[in-house]
Amino acid sequence: MNDTGNFVLQDRNSVRLWESFTHPTDTLLPTQIMEAGGIVSSRRTETNFSLGRFQLRFLYDGNLVLNSMNLPTKFAYDAYYTSRTSDASNSSNSGYRLIFNESGYMYILRRNGQRSYLTEGTVPTDFYHRATLNFDGVFTQYFYPKASSGNRSWSSVWSEPDNICFDMRSGLGSGVCGYNSICDLKADKRPECNCPKGFSLFDQNDKYGSCIPDFELSCRSDGLNSTEDQYDFTELTNVDWPKSDYERYTPYTEEECRKSCLNDCLCSVAIFRDGCWKKKLPLSNGRVDTGMNGKAFLKFPKGSVPLDRPPLQLPGERKKPDTKLIIGSVVLGTSVFANFVLVGAFCLTSSFIYRKKTEKTPEGGSCLETNLRYFSYKELAEATNDFKDEVGRGGFGVVYKGTIQASSTKVVAVKKLDMLELCEILP
Repeated sequence: MNDTGNFVLQDRNSVRLWESFTHPTDTLLPTQIMEAGGIVSSRRTETNFSLGRFQLRFLYDGNLVLNSMNLPTKFAYDAYYTSRTSDASNSSNSGYRLIFNESGYMYILRRNGQRSYLTEGTVPTDFYHRATLNFDGVFTQYFYPKASSGNRSWSSVWSEPDNICFDMRSGLGSGVCGYNSICDLKADKRPECNCPKGFSLFDQNDKYGSCIPDFELSCRSDGLNSTEDQYDFTELTNVDWPKSDYERYTPYTEEECRKSCLNDCLCSVAIFRDGCWKKKLPLSNGRVDTGMNGKAFLKFPKGSVPLDRPPLQLPGERKKPDTKLIIGSVVLGTSVFANFVLVGAFCLTSSFIYRKKTEKTPEGGSCLETNLRYFSYKELAEATNDFKDEVGRGGFGVVYKGTIQASSTKVVAVKKLDMLELCEILP
């Protein structure tokens, strides 16, 4: 591990086999260089270090870009930031290398030797530096004091883009936040995602993820129209999902816009700004835009009851047992146990009676002399021709026809029980 933070693997001849500076994850360090074709990828969330949705790429045309991508295919969507260091008419004026020097300045080196700085202003000295593509898509350079005194935390030098909520305009994907969510820029130029009223996070552990409605919107089977008595609106100011339109009416009044959406079962949201913009779910690229001077009307069923969804279990949280499941298990277990006890009692009682009677039976006595005689299973099998002639079924067993030799040949019925074999003499 070098003092620069570069982790290097070498062979016995000190030849470099692998180094972390040429395989960056989400962070660049001073003295690190990114060549054309290089990629830095964000993590999934603040605490999840798996591959995220955002990339910093140095393209072969000389541009440094930020873009979101599709998971898991890694298909890159349109860039929401570009360094504009590509010159198709003069290739020598195009960038070919991204450099983060030891002084903490980051710049793109053009082929003609000129530099296009990304770092703005003066970089504080005697500080540690790093540039990280955050999980929310913002690329930020941070510094941290080397001295033990002072502010012992990472502070921002600069970041790109200036407003990711507004600059993310790709027609594909959900945008900065998940589908149906709203992006709001904080003072540190980092986005904050929120679900609108009537929507909840699909994954409670991911506040930057998609939102799903707490109600159902559907078209009636007899047409595409809905009635004003069925639906109402939640009104939001200066909120828009600019990539989810499917219809526009202009000129249109605000009241006409509301009624048009109410009477259209495909319409989930209406935006009134320079006319009427109708949108359907899922909504993408949602954002707060104070300069739009418009209103958003989110449609929901009157008297709608939130959909009953099971709460999501948090990591490390023990799941609370289902009361109904516990009661059902106890009842079922008690029933099985009771049946087991009854069967056991029956078997013990039958065995006890049987033994008492056999004690009174003279050895070698016949069924006619004592009305009860002990037979072995082999004798019963021979008497019934191996239990072939079934004559009926009764409680706890099957009855078979057989013959036994006493003072004369007698026809008998043998009931084969689960645990006992009894001899019954037919009259």
